[in-house]
Amino acid sequence: MIDPYELGQVWNFLITHRVIRSKVPDGQRFKPGERDISHYLQHEWTEHEMAFLRNFLSEQGFGLRIYDSDTMPGIPTGGVYYMIIRNPESPAPSWVDENRIWDRFRLKRTETKEQLRVWFFVLWQNLLGLEYTALDRHISATSEYLNASFTKESLLESVRRFIEDLRQETEFVNPVVETLFQNKGRDIERRINVFIEILEELGQIIDNKDGSYNQTLLAAKEAEENYGQSLRHLLPHPTLDADIFETLYSDAGNEEDFESEEVEEENSEPELFEEPEVFEEKNDNIEPSSGV
Repeated sequence: MIDPYELGQVWNFLITHRVIRSKVPDGQRFKPGERDISHYLQHEWTEHEMAFLRNFLSEQGFGLRIYDSDTMPGIPTGGVYYMIIRNPESPAPSWVDENRIWDRFRLKRTETKEQLRVWFFVLWQNLLGLEYTALDRHISATSEYLNASFTKESLLESVRRFIEDLRQETEFVNPVVETLFQNKGRDIERRINVFIEILEELGQIIDNKDGSYNQTLLAAKEAEENYGQSLRHLLPHPTLDADIFETLYSDAGNEEDFESEEVEEENSEPELFEEPEVFEEKNDNIEPSSGV
């Protein structure tokens, strides 16, 4: 029978970090407790206990994916990675609070959640453009995650170019594009800095310690598995222009959403970012998920 103490350790680590590694690549370190926890899974637990873990995770809205050095590049020889992938068809757990993400991402107290979604969407699309479109990479090419590197400067350049192109081609300024046109000074750079911090904490990217960042296996696998569900707006768009908004907002815009959403009081304090939230990768219908 599975040890409840060990199960608790495994679950707590997975929900915090999303991945348990039995070996780590050169230049990286084990997270606290990771080595011991991976030993349970790789050497001690029986098939029956692993099946129990899969069923347990399924009830929490996650699927367990296991890779080793023979099946996925980037994993050290003899190593095994255990990852949990969000099932977008399962309701988000009640403890998942996306407001913690928005509080981190908000530059001004007056910004609404709808405006933050627009900014996050644009940054995400430009990031995926660097990770997929620029590499002529298909969304199913999970194993090519090691090639998907970028810098803050390349992402900043891409976002600025996108907004400027949008300004040139847009005749009707709806609430979506107006949100993007209101940036001033270093606003875009500040948003990108927070965006990267959030993605790092969520295990979507990793700092290469040389000024560049890389997509993680977790992010690549989530993109591959979830792209056909209902999140098409999270897929890399073939061309970054005004058309990317067609499936996010209509030309009529969601003006009522922008205007009616409550704005936080000036003296209110944002919540600390505590529990990592799960980003669901991009696909078909565009309603924002419990992840961002």
